[in-house]
Amino acid sequence: MDFLRALAIATVITLAATTNSGAQEYRPMSVDDYRVDQKQLLGQKVDISGFVFMMSEAWLKRDQMDAITTRLDVEDLPREDRKRLLTDCQYGCAVRLWGTVSNISFVRGITVEKIEISGKWKR
Repeated sequence: MDFLRALAIATVITLAATTNSGAQEYRPMSVDDYRVDQKQLLGQKVDISGFVFMMSEAWLKRDQMDAITTRLDVEDLPREDRKRLLTDCQYGCAVRLWGTVSNISFVRGITVEKIEISGKWKR
């Protein structure tokens, strides 16, 4: 009886581990941590707060004074989010984004799946 009980418990634990490992959660990180680890992050989901600006394409920076940019693919966002990025974020917006690290036009970047715009930069 103890053997069957142990086998049943082991089976349940294995099934739970398999089910939970299949769902990948977004990994919270700073813009700087993303930059340092981007090679190892390819294909992983990330949750990043930063500063986005639009200059024909979407770019992520740590803040408005940051000179280093990260390419963003926002094409799969809902239309209203893309419209707001185009109209409100030409000079930049504070955002929180969730996406998958991917190669975009031969450059490592983030394919954005969800975005929250918290404020736009005023000139």
